[in-house]
Amino acid sequence: MIRVLIVDDHPAVRAGIAALVSAADEMMVVAEAGSHTAALRACGAFDPDVVLMDLRLGTEDGAAITAAILERHPAVRVLVLTTFDGDEAIHRALEAGARGYVLKDSGLDEIEAAIRAVAAGRRHIPAVVAMRLVLNGPRVDLTPRERGVLDHLADGLRNAEIAARLGIGEATVRTHVQNIIEKFGCRDRGAAIAAAIARGFLATGDRSIGQL
Repeated sequence: MIRVLIVDDHPAVRAGIAALVSAADEMMVVAEAGSHTAALRACGAFDPDVVLMDLRLGTEDGAAITAAILERHPAVRVLVLTTFDGDEAIHRALEAGARGYVLKDSGLDEIEAAIRAVAAGRRHIPAVVAMRLVLNGPRVDLTPRERGVLDHLADGLRNAEIAARLGIGEATVRTHVQNIIEKFGCRDRGAAIAAAIARGFLATGDRSIGQL
């Protein structure tokens, strides 16, 4: 019997996933959790074989929760289950130690196969996700400072405003902006922001774009 812990911050979603998992042979949902703290507590209390982990739990980061779980419970297998399919999210989840990745709109057969694969110690990356990684090419490696600048860019701030927010010079911000544009292989900041959204660096596309 494969023991499964479901980590998602939406009770209705957890209930739906639990129904799917419970319908599969030789699987049982031993607990559900909706936060970082609850997930760690459930791992300690229920000893799951597989954790189905959403990448976004409100303001909490599923990749960070994955890393925390595996630090305390290294035998647990984490399977990311999410609607968020930008390739940066995939990279971060796998880097944190997740063994697989499956989208929430997958059918029961796909989710069941993914659980069985990671429970057996194998990796599971759906073809659609693997194709996204191939098409997007190498991972865009932003520094922590560049990530901070990117967030402010996507909020529509100008270079001077970003410099004031981060406590750095405007010329330094301009350098970071140019680095971001080049790393995404774009010609301007608007295209870089669009690429960052598409690749999972930014949560939504509902953002304004400032001036370079």
